[in-house]
Amino acid sequence: MPKPILAPVYNASPTRIVEYLHCYNSDEFYHERKNTAWKQKREFRDDISENGERRLLKAIDWFYYLTPKQKINNIKDDRSFNYKLAMLTFTLPCSQIHDDLYIKKYLLNGIMSRLREKYKIENYIWKAEKTQKGNIHFHLLVDKWINYKDINYNWNSLLREHGYIQQYRQNQLDFHKFGFKLRTELLSSWDQSEQYTAYKKGMQTNWSFPEGTSHIKSLRNIKNVREYIKKYLCKKTSKNDTIITTVQCSNTPNSTTTNSQYLSTSEIGQNQKEVSKTAIRGNIWHVSQSLSKIENPYFESSQELSDDLEKFRRYYPSKFVDSDFYSIYIIGFDDKKLNQFPYLKQKILQGLVPVKEKYFKQYQLSLY
Repeated sequence: MPKPILAPVYNASPTRIVEYLHCYNSDEFYHERKNTAWKQKREFRDDISENGERRLLKAIDWFYYLTPKQKINNIKDDRSFNYKLAMLTFTLPCSQIHDDLYIKKYLLNGIMSRLREKYKIENYIWKAEKTQKGNIHFHLLVDKWINYKDINYNWNSLLREHGYIQQYRQNQLDFHKFGFKLRTELLSSWDQSEQYTAYKKGMQTNWSFPEGTSHIKSLRNIKNVREYIKKYLCKKTSKNDTIITTVQCSNTPNSTTTNSQYLSTSEIGQNQKEVSKTAIRGNIWHVSQSLSKIENPYFESSQELSDDLEKFRRYYPSKFVDSDFYSIYIIGFDDKKLNQFPYLKQKILQGLVPVKEKYFKQYQLSLY
C-alpha cells in the first residue's frame, strides 16, 4: 500500500484562497475524518453551526460574484440603475399561532412558489429567525428585481389564508376601541403623526392590509455586501434568551391539514422539552440547488504558484492569515491586485470555467 503523502493544495472562493495540507494515498484517513464529522440532526436550533456558517458564506460569496448586473428603470424619476441582489424580509403581523414547520410549509413555501411562477426565481438563499417574543420571520436573498407592492400583496394574501390578517385586525380593533391610542414604546422610531396616519389608513381598510409584513432592501448602495448579508443571515442569538417549555412533536402537517386540525405546540401538552424562546424547529436556512452544488476551484501546488503566493505575502502582509492548519490569502476574483500575480490569476480563471458554465446554464434555464 502506498505511503500517505502530505502536500499543499489550494481552494479558491470569490473572496479568498485557502491553503492547506492534503493527505494523498490514504482512504482510511478520509473515512476516519468523514465519520467523526457526522453529527445527529437536531429538531430545534438556536444558531447556525460553524460548518453551516462556512457553507452559507460560501453560497453568499458565489451568489454575489456570479449574479450579472441588471439595468433597472425607475418609473418614478425615469432613471436607471444597476441591480444585482435584494434582501426580502417576511414577518407576521401578530403573535405566531402555528408551529414553525407549518409556517415554513404553507407561508414560506407559498411565497416561494409565487415568486418562482411570476419572477422566475431559481437562485436564492433564505434564513429563518425568531424575535425576542418568539415570532418566526424570514430573510430571503434573490437575484431578481421585485415590485414591493406586489410582494406585499402576495405575502398578505397568504397571511389571510392562514388566519393572521384576521388576528391582526382583531388586535388593532381591541387596541383602538376608544379611538386612536398612541404606542409610547415606539415613539423613538415611529412618531405620533406617523402612528396617526397609519391608524387612519388601517381604519379605512378595516385593518386588512398591513404594510410592515414584508420589506425589500436593494443592496446596490452597500459597500461591503458580504458583511452586510452576513450580519442578517449569520446573526447569533443572545445566550440570555428566556427558556420556555415547548412540544417535541414529529408529525408534520400534510397538504390536507386545516388550521383547526393542526394544533400549536402549546395546545398539544405532551412530550415537552425546554428550548430557548428563539429556537426554531426544523431547518433555519436553505440554499437553492444551483448554489449548493457549486464547488470551489481546487488546484495543487507548483513552483510558479508558490512564487506568486510568496510575493503576495511580501506585498500584502495584512491580507495574509496563517494558522497551524491552514493559511488564507484574502484576495477576490475581481480584485485588481490579482493582475500582479499572473500565474495565480491563470489558475483561478481556469478553475472558474466549469463553475460558470454549469451555473449560467441553470441561470439561463430559469429565465424561461
